[in-house]
Amino acid sequence: MDLEKIMNGLQEELMRALQDMATAKNLDDRQALSEIVSNISDSMGVFLEAAAAYDDFDDDFYDEDEEI
Repeated sequence: MDLEKIMNGLQEELMRALQDMATAKNLDDRQALSEIVSNISDSMGVFLEAAAAYDDFDDDFYDEDEEI
């Protein structure tokens, strides 16, 4: 699983939904698009939290000279 690829895909979908929301005339369409934006934003938050947790992983377990 490539985190960068996933985040780029989510970003593209978020931008597309925001552009669609800006041009939507109907209130129901705007509400549906705002829910989509919220869901995508939540998904991005999950991946960012996972990335932060991964950065906190203690990689000192391996010796620097040891080949993994």
